[in-house]
Amino acid sequence: MEQQSQTRPGFELPPETYQWGEDYELGCPLAVYNTRERVLRRYKMLNRLMLGTAIGVFLIGLMAVLVYAYQLQLLKSQHPLTIHDALLLQTQTFHIQDALIESLIPLFLGFLYAVGALVQMRIVARGLPASLLVYTGGLLEVCPKKVDVTRWEDVTGLLRVPGMKKRKSYRLSRRHRKALIFGEALEDVEGLVNQIRQYIPQRHDIK
Repeated sequence: MEQQSQTRPGFELPPETYQWGEDYELGCPLAVYNTRERVLRRYKMLNRLMLGTAIGVFLIGLMAVLVYAYQLQLLKSQHPLTIHDALLLQTQTFHIQDALIESLIPLFLGFLYAVGALVQMRIVARGLPASLLVYTGGLLEVCPKKVDVTRWEDVTGLLRVPGMKKRKSYRLSRRHRKALIFGEALEDVEGLVNQIRQYIPQRHDIK
């Protein structure tokens, strides 16, 4: 099988890919597939949006509590002269408390939703490989907090699996390890798949 040091026209391999190939004994680097810029921008934008929403909802809830607390304090400072005034004051107090609870419930749910979405996006973004490097001896998955090595002899198959919104997604099965999942978040995922298929047993592939 003929091996090339570069597979995409006009794309120059970063110098560190050669050093990584030596460090992890993966041979010659062939190509680097990075996460698409638009995917990174989308996650950053959604992250800022959810963070801003959570902060905004929290501040609105805090303002509501302060306003209602001020109103309750005003009522408590009043001195009823008659039983009717006392009953009226008590009724107004209950109304303010009910209004506070009714306004805080949707704000609390909105805050939980924003925080939950923020956490979920952080988890998803953490699982996205920043880059997949193809070597003659295997794959190198570079994530923000880890580097994962996959050697071709450990690969048991490459399957196309259903992705979100009909997007292409692939599952690279590995011996005694969790499968590597990747998809259209990477640049030229079809080129990556074709390159992987040159090094693994074809009998497990689903095109």
